[in-house]
Amino acid sequence: MDNSSIFIIPTISEDTVGLYIPSDQGEWEEFYLDPDYFLCYIRDLAKDCMRLRSFRYRCPDSVDIYMYEDKLLSCRRPHLSGIQFVSFGSGIGFLEFVVDYGQMSPHEICEFAYRFKKTAPSREHYQIGAKLTLQEAATKILPGVRLFFDCEADFKRECLCYHCLNCTTDREQRLHTLLRLRRSYHSDFSVNTAEDETDMVYMPYEYDWWAGSEEALVNISCPTSDERTNRYIDQFKSIQLEKDYHFMYLLLLNQRYSAIRLIEQVAGGSRDLKHIQEIAQRIVALKTNYAFRIVSGDMIYQEVYNRMYDILNIDNLLKDVEDNESRMEMVNIRQEEKTGKVVNTILSGIAALSIFSAAIDAASLLDRFGLSSTVSTVLATAVALAAIIFGVYFFRKNGQ
Repeated sequence: MDNSSIFIIPTISEDTVGLYIPSDQGEWEEFYLDPDYFLCYIRDLAKDCMRLRSFRYRCPDSVDIYMYEDKLLSCRRPHLSGIQFVSFGSGIGFLEFVVDYGQMSPHEICEFAYRFKKTAPSREHYQIGAKLTLQEAATKILPGVRLFFDCEADFKRECLCYHCLNCTTDREQRLHTLLRLRRSYHSDFSVNTAEDETDMVYMPYEYDWWAGSEEALVNISCPTSDERTNRYIDQFKSIQLEKDYHFMYLLLLNQRYSAIRLIEQVAGGSRDLKHIQEIAQRIVALKTNYAFRIVSGDMIYQEVYNRMYDILNIDNLLKDVEDNESRMEMVNIRQEEKTGKVVNTILSGIAALSIFSAAIDAASLLDRFGLSSTVSTVLATAVALAAIIFGVYFFRKNGQ
């Protein structure tokens, strides 16, 4: 995966839960994510078709997306090489646009990424003829899903980015490119090279540079003087970036966006018992099927995961989900209590009617024993009233 980026648009299934499968199977073909270097329960998730499915668009060239040909200064052009959709059982999916850069320079790549990540027309985003924006392309090829930023008003209409570059520039230029790409800054933006607690920079080896933010995950690999290391970069590292680190990033994003969506649904304040129970089930499913703190026994994989986990604020989001789960349990209990009281009231009414009917039968029986109708009616009424009082007391006591 040399000199390429994946531009990612989070989506929500139409019914907000469950795996979404593209309706037009003729346009999509299923493929399987097959990550290595992960613990067994993470690999099991990748193989579980009830929790994760992935699809590849057969003809990405047929989607006429504006690639900023008129804005790039050199004759070198980016190429849309693939469109993918990864669907999680949490109801969250990720529509991915894969762009290859060929021989474009790091500066050109940064300029393109800054423009291309914007999904809707803006001051910097021009449509040429019939070419589509990313937002228009997304709704065209996946009509059955909603884009996450269409449902959440506070989210910018921009893609998340996964950038992988093989860079031969000097150390200072490499760091500058890394810091620009982690937020897809344009060339006029002043990049702060100081440590930033809201972002991460990680350099486990001289040839392996990582950076991340809430907006992107970036890796820059660079050749060394050691031939074996260079062979590893060319033959193995690019495969790891394409398969394993990409999958890791999606695991993180699914946790983040699933938690945000659940918190928003709870904050909606629904009092419908069925809806509350459905949300409670989704919370349990997120915590048991998709939330992971440890994913790999490999030190670098786990360290990249840990740093991005903190940057994406997943731990706090999951704590908010748990807090909301406790509130929902209380609401659920109150709703069940209200339902129980209504049922008890209905049963009390039925019991009263039954007792009244029994009183009439009792009066008729007493008449047969020669008691006057007045006496029999008084006795039957007294018995009926006593039974009614007892019944009301009993149901109220059990309904508390």
